[in-house]
Parts: sequence; C-alpha cells; structure tokens
Amino acid sequence: MNAFHPAEVTRALDLATALDLLPSSSSSPRAPANLLYLTGAVREPGLAFARDKGVRVMAVGHRVCEEWGIGFLAERLRETWPGGLRVVEVYEEEEEEAPHETGDVRPGGGGERS
Repeated sequence: MNAFHPAEVTRALDLATALDLLPSSSSSPRAPANLLYLTGAVREPGLAFARDKGVRVMAVGHRVCEEWGIGFLAERLRETWPGGLRVVEVYEEEEEEAPHETGDVRPGGGGERS
C-alpha cells in the first residue's frame, strides 16, 4: 500500500473480506493475522490501528522498494529488447547512505547503472 493510515488499513481489510481472504464475521479477534500490510514507512496512527485489528505490518522503506522496482523494470526491458535498447538506471545518492551496488556502476558518478 502507498499509505499507512487507519482508512487504508480498513480498506485493505474490507477488500480482503470481499475477496473471501477473511471471514466476514469472526469470533476470533486475531482473524486478520494472516494478512500482511506491506508499506514503505511506518506511520504511528496506521500502526496502532493495524495492531488493534490484529493485522501484521512490515515497513520495507521507500528507497528499497523504489530501487528494486527500477532494477526490475530495467531488467525486463533488457530481456525484451536485448541489444536493441540501452537502459540506464539512475539512482540518487543519499547523504547518509552509500549507494546500493547491484549491477555495473559507471565510473564518474551519479550512481548510474547500465
């Protein structure tokens, strides 16, 4: 999910119920425990609400998700048009973290990969 507030958690629970992933009424307060709410960053109101509903939460970090997505799309493009398309991945550097090294890094900077 792209947001982590009580409204989004409720929407995820409603959707899971509509898709028969959760019982519509359950005597077990932990019924949603088989759901995993995946988000980029923890927001306290959403976390408290999810815990109250028994939903498990995993915050993976926005940068990690974004870099994975960029790398995945770049690889699919390379597979689809081998040799016919030059794909350059550009990653912005963060002040406190070293860039993640996956793939060929061009000398001279910018965190570009091709």
